[in-house]
Amino acid sequence: MHESLHRRNLSKLPIRMRTRATAAADGSLDALLKLSYNAEGPGGEYLLPVYYSTLDPTAIPALLDQLDSPSPLDGPPVAHSAARAISAARAIMSLKAISSLAALNLVDKEAFPDLWPRSWAWIHFLDTYREYVPVFDPDFDVPRCCGIYVSVIVAMRGHLATASIVDSTPGVRAVLIRAWSVRLEGNNLLHDDIFGMICDYLSDVLDITVPRDIEEAIEGAGGSVTALASLVVAHITRVLAQEGTHNKWYSICSIVGLLGHGLANDFTFPEALLRVGIIATLTTAVRTLTVLALAHGEDYDDRHLVEALFFNLLWYFKYAPGSTAIAESVRCGLLSTVVGSVCVGSPRLISALHQIFDVLFTALVYHSVLVRVRDAIAGNDLEPLDSKFGPKLVNKWERFRSLVADRLQILQAYNDGNVSQSACDNIKVGLFTSIRVYIDQPNVTAVCWYCSQNCQTYDWKFGKHRDSCQALSSMRLSHREYLPTRDKSFLRALLHHDYLCLRGTLRKTLAGFFRKHPDDIPCILFDYTKPRIPCDVTVTPARNLDGFANYPAQARASGGRIQLHMMNITEGGETRWWMVPLRSETVHVDVELRRIAKETVAGSLRESAMVAVIEHLDIIEIH
Repeated sequence: MHESLHRRNLSKLPIRMRTRATAAADGSLDALLKLSYNAEGPGGEYLLPVYYSTLDPTAIPALLDQLDSPSPLDGPPVAHSAARAISAARAIMSLKAISSLAALNLVDKEAFPDLWPRSWAWIHFLDTYREYVPVFDPDFDVPRCCGIYVSVIVAMRGHLATASIVDSTPGVRAVLIRAWSVRLEGNNLLHDDIFGMICDYLSDVLDITVPRDIEEAIEGAGGSVTALASLVVAHITRVLAQEGTHNKWYSICSIVGLLGHGLANDFTFPEALLRVGIIATLTTAVRTLTVLALAHGEDYDDRHLVEALFFNLLWYFKYAPGSTAIAESVRCGLLSTVVGSVCVGSPRLISALHQIFDVLFTALVYHSVLVRVRDAIAGNDLEPLDSKFGPKLVNKWERFRSLVADRLQILQAYNDGNVSQSACDNIKVGLFTSIRVYIDQPNVTAVCWYCSQNCQTYDWKFGKHRDSCQALSSMRLSHREYLPTRDKSFLRALLHHDYLCLRGTLRKTLAGFFRKHPDDIPCILFDYTKPRIPCDVTVTPARNLDGFANYPAQARASGGRIQLHMMNITEGGETRWWMVPLRSETVHVDVELRRIAKETVAGSLRESAMVAVIEHLDIIEIH
């Protein structure tokens, strides 16, 4: 035991103070209470033995037995309740005194290794059973007690040898996270010293990539991953709502480490963050801090945090389904925030914006994203980017603006019903032998292709958004689908629009394909992972496709009524090929293209004649 903890040190106190200290060390609450008024005055450094004695953990098992036995044989419940209150009060007052002495540097830190086991035993007991231990003094409510626990833990970690002991103690992180949740309810967070200590701990110690840390954090937050995620979101939201800028950037910066993906190959925590609104929260934070960075001029603290939050947003944009996160961020002001972030202007931010623009380009294939973009600009053009961003980023933004204008026109045509027609995805051989024409409203004729009468009935009943075939819907249950129905419907409309724009060129390319590969089934690849208007298109033999082995056989069996088209789209950080067959009313196109290929090879058909034939191949085609 360290020298400063021995009771003989009490002899160094003035006689009156020594008598009171001795009584307090022997268990007198009244003496301890009176002593607390002078604890920070002269001679306070000699009172450490009192608190060391008061924190003797041997009393805790008896208190636990009383909690387990509401009507013990050796006394009435009321008496035991009072005893628990007195024991709790003595422990809390002693912990508070230790933290106060440590803050005034009146404690020899070499005593901390001996003080920590006793301090922690009571902190753990009082925090764990806080609902069952009566409060002796109304001033020691839960927020204040949590503040005392945090102060003691932080003080003990000020000693290098004790810090390793504290950090390896099971349960410490749970106590700190519980204190975090309590202190977040305060009204003046940016000036709350205890909240600042918690922020330091979250920033410097807590590591959610370590199983022990994430498990204790979840326990302290309330026992669920969602509760911990809600704490992170509440932290950012509450800090942003505080008046003034004092400590604002640091308070948010302290939890940046909690925005990552957590344990390796375990995405439970980021998924919980997404459920509780992290995208809206991060976007709002970036927007607010960008304004602060502009106001502060050369204050680079805000700037570095803006960079970090942009990169965190980027991580979520690349996490499937990225389109959902991007749409939510755009709704919360991402586009205007990007334009306004010129005030930050650092190389790292420019790098983040380049990557965000790349993600935004590929996201413009989704209905959900385009609707948010349309609403965000409210009928106006997107603002140009300031030249301070540099020519490369400005040029990329201009291409993005052009692509947005093009896709919004397609969106409007889609909403007006002028782009694509309904069809079932089921391309089983023998189906789709004809086009069904029906009247949906008076004097309105639409075209839809079904695989059966039941398919048509099901489609009409549930809204005509291509979940028409019950057999196909059942099959999809075995595969994870990220895309909502309307996004898939719009993808078809986008593909159909671009196909119609390129149809003449594509048919000419197909004729050339049949000249080289007369016996092969072609597949047309539409690549939407690059910012092009229209998209990149290539034709390849269907036999080269991996993972789509059944489609070439079905296309061949259709006799030319099915043409294989594939869309390459981005889902999160990955690309995905999606098969979207083109259904033709007849086999006329396939027959004519193959005839043109043969006659061109034989030299009996000139180029101009071939183009004329292709342009007159006008039949109903459906994606």
